[in-house]
This record gives sequence, C-alpha cells and structure tokens, in this order.
Amino acid sequence: MPQFLRSALLLPLSALLLLGCKKEEEAPVEPVVPLAVGNSWTYKVTNYAPWGPATDSLTFTRSVVKDTIISKGQWFITNDRLIVRNDADGYVIYMRGSKESNILYSRTRNNIMYGYDYPNYRLWVQSLKNETLEPVPQSAAGYSAYRYDISYQYEFTGVSTPSVQKRQAYVTPGVGLVREVRYYRDQPTQLQQRTELLSYHLH
Repeated sequence: MPQFLRSALLLPLSALLLLGCKKEEEAPVEPVVPLAVGNSWTYKVTNYAPWGPATDSLTFTRSVVKDTIISKGQWFITNDRLIVRNDADGYVIYMRGSKESNILYSRTRNNIMYGYDYPNYRLWVQSLKNETLEPVPQSAAGYSAYRYDISYQYEFTGVSTPSVQKRQAYVTPGVGLVREVRYYRDQPTQLQQRTELLSYHLH
C-alpha cells in the first residue's frame, strides 16, 4: 500500500467500511461539503480528445448512503465507497490502507502535499487553495466557489524528469464540488475531462 511521506492533500481512493466504537461528542464545524444520509449530487462528465473535441459524456450521481463510527468519530459512506467527513482541517477522506485521513479540500491551509510510494514511481499530490470565493467560469448556475489547484507529480524510476498532471476543483459552500477539470499529463492547458454539477439534493 502507499506509504505516507509528508503532511498534507488528497488521493481519492476507494475506502471500505471500518467499524469503530462509541461516538464521542465533537465540536461542530462549518461543512466544506454538506454531509448527511440522503444527500446526493448529480454530475455530467465530459471527456476530450488530445486534439480538442469532446469524445463522450456520461452522468453519475454520488450519494451519501449511511454513516458509521471510526475511532469514535462520525464518518459518511457514499455509494462509490468513499468514507468522508468534515473536520477542523476541512473535507477529509479515510484511507483504508494507512487507516489515516487525508485532506481532500482544506478549510484554512492553502498549501497541502502528500507523497505516496508505488513499485515503479513516487507520486506527490499538492493542493493550493485560493482563499477568495470567485465566480466559476461559464457556470450556467452562476456558482461562486473556492478553487483548488491540484498537481499530481509522477517520479518514475530511471526517469530524470517528473511527469505532471494538473487539475482544478471548485467547491461552493453549502453545495459541495460544483466542477472538476483535469488536463492531460504534461499538457497543462489541454483539457482531458470536465465534471460539472447538474443538480443536488440536501437533507
């Protein structure tokens, strides 16, 4: 399994339910992503060819299906098997391999990095948060959001120059992720995939 190297961001890996003990009382925090059983977000995902045009698209719904207790804290499980919660650091994901939580969207820290070792490469994931709410470009719904500039840097064995993939995530308070944009590796302006929020339902 990946080995944690340095403090701080994301890797949205699938997680499985881990049972814990009795829940402790926790100080309430303002949610970065609103979480409650029954909450759902429907997205349109569009893929793009390296030379520019869209090639295909699909829609999917992420929903919160149940909650659980891990280490006396409340966590929420989604239909795509993520285990997530809001805490003082932000919106975090539980990593089943390391049994640690990684910050997916930071609340206050504007520069977060995690490192992972794999058999043939080392991966660094860095997230930079824009501290100011900004209009989401060309948003049909007119969302304003915090932008997270995310960099995936792959250091392959025997290769001197790392390979880098850029992403951007837009997170709107009270709504959650409203857009994610991914670019082709080593082509930071060539769009690969765009995920756009179509609708959401909160309890």
